[in-house]
Amino acid sequence: MKLHSILLTSVAVLGLSGFGFGTNEAKAASADLDQSKESAIVFSGVDLQSIKENQLKMGSNEETANQLIEKYKNGGMADADLLNLEDAVSSDTIVEGDTITTTYVFPDGSRAQTEVVELEQLGEITPFGISGGSCQTTSVGTECKSVKVSNTLAAYGMSYYVNYYINRYGSDSISWTGNFNIWMAGGNYANPSLRTLTPVNTSWDQEARLSAQLNVGGDIGSITRSLSFFVGNNKTDWGWNSYY
Repeated sequence: MKLHSILLTSVAVLGLSGFGFGTNEAKAASADLDQSKESAIVFSGVDLQSIKENQLKMGSNEETANQLIEKYKNGGMADADLLNLEDAVSSDTIVEGDTITTTYVFPDGSRAQTEVVELEQLGEITPFGISGGSCQTTSVGTECKSVKVSNTLAAYGMSYYVNYYINRYGSDSISWTGNFNIWMAGGNYANPSLRTLTPVNTSWDQEARLSAQLNVGGDIGSITRSLSFFVGNNKTDWGWNSYY
């Protein structure tokens, strides 16, 4: 099984983190933060408990999880919320049936987790970034509907759904995007936008992109994040970026 070959997808990024990356290159946004600081956001007890439970589910111990909670209480954020997956100090992969789960551990002990589910389409395997939905393949291409694109971190996350078509003999396309969701624990967001774009100077035929400005407060302030889904050359991919 080759996870970094030419392909289509089924994946979710879970937990207190999980800056996503595409199969061909890392696309996670790290520390290019808007320096316009906002007043510190106070996370509710429910928010903090949810963060802790996510970390414990991903294999963290009580001591480390509690240290991360204190970080949030003091206006900070976990490394897993801010760093690229490539910045993890270690990772562990478990294969169960057609699901591949990788847990990443960051310098402060925080964790991110990706789940990759294989989908056989056009005789190839799918990469990181998307999950669910249903696909039908014919001799000329593959049509997929209600595929979820998501990235969930400790303090915030984004998701939406797409329908797309992979054309064996022509350009690939995105026919629909919708049902977007932006979740924030204790913060707020502004200017959400979900649209379909035609990239220039790339190998992709079309891109779906959900963007928003996120106020995470504390020492971080306001940041911009975008969750993208790409189709082109009989493959799909996704990106997590710091531009709008």
